[in-house]
Amino acid sequence: MKIINEEILNKVFQKAAIEQTAQQYARDGYLVSRQAKLGELRADLVAQKSGKLIVIEFKSGRWIPRKAKTVVKLRNYVVDELKGEFRLILVNPPRGKEISVSGIEDILHQELLEDTSQVDVLATHVTLDEVTDVEIDSVDIDKERIDVIGRGNVTYELQYGSDSDMARDEGLQTTETFPFTFRLYLNHRLKVDEVSEIDIDTSSFHE
Repeated sequence: MKIINEEILNKVFQKAAIEQTAQQYARDGYLVSRQAKLGELRADLVAQKSGKLIVIEFKSGRWIPRKAKTVVKLRNYVVDELKGEFRLILVNPPRGKEISVSGIEDILHQELLEDTSQVDVLATHVTLDEVTDVEIDSVDIDKERIDVIGRGNVTYELQYGSDSDMARDEGLQTTETFPFTFRLYLNHRLKVDEVSEIDIDTSSFHE
């Protein structure tokens, strides 16, 4: 039996993610539109309820530069012109192997909470929301410590303007999700011994 082509697999899982997300918003009382036209652009999913607008794009695999620029243009249009909320959901098809480290999400959450230097420039105030979809690529254990390499998604709430601006309804809040990779060294009590790397990919925000 041949292995399914990765590009085809990405498309299948992206379609499933869109449908699942649409159903979730519909259950919450939102009016949901797929491939909705917004100005000159189209969005994978648009959810509206009581004057609230949420626009969602889904990413599976790598984007070509033109696609990345289109999504950034869409995000800017939603946030700046429509005063809505833009969300980017990363879809990761399951891998053949499964490796787990107990409490790794909490460990990464704490490390990302303590160091926001990679995302501070994105908005006036940046608040960590959640760490999700953590996947462990490798674990190397020796007598002294545990070397853990993996990836995940991190979501931040971005506030444009001061708290007083928000109180006057002159500011703006949005949510952004970014992929990140990491390499941590843990001791045998699963406490962080050293952070070798936590690299957040914010390229989709800047392009």
